[in-house]
Amino acid sequence: MSIETTTIQIKNMVCDRCIKVVNDELKALGLNVVSINLGNATFVSNKSISVESIENSLYKSGFEILLSNEEKMVEKIKSAITELIYKDKTNSSDFSFSKHITNITGKSYNQVSTIFSKNTRITIEKYAILQRIERTKELIEYNENSFAEIAFMLGYKNPQHLSNQFKSITGLSMGEYKKLDIKTLKPLNTL
Repeated sequence: MSIETTTIQIKNMVCDRCIKVVNDELKALGLNVVSINLGNATFVSNKSISVESIENSLYKSGFEILLSNEEKMVEKIKSAITELIYKDKTNSSDFSFSKHITNITGKSYNQVSTIFSKNTRITIEKYAILQRIERTKELIEYNENSFAEIAFMLGYKNPQHLSNQFKSITGLSMGEYKKLDIKTLKPLNTL
């Protein structure tokens, strides 16, 4: 006899702590969790626990269940970009966000780019830049890497390219940001 499972797509999952919170919320409802990754959770199907109660529980913690295929696609792309940037997988000289997105979605980049822009009002490229800038801020705060090392870690061809994007997005140079007493990190789910 096989166990029937349910997989839900979840919006706003952007880090390992999100995985823990979702896991805790689902278990608190009495669900037997099989697996949780950025953007989705699989649990043993339980007809006594409604989708609405799962939605309400997750919503209290800042998450939403995705319903449409387009919303699922957008969250899959966001999760992939976040994972790449935060797991330092963009520093290969031949790395390409567009190729990676095409690989994970199985669709042409133009097609997914159109869906992403329609649903988020921002391009995939701009989203990736915003994610990289937030990661840069975080790495600057850690004060463990030089600006050149940060640029390399995030896949920039040279530190000046990162520096220019950082100033364009934040209005501050990286050096000015480093000197700030109060940093301006943004929650990743607001990008």
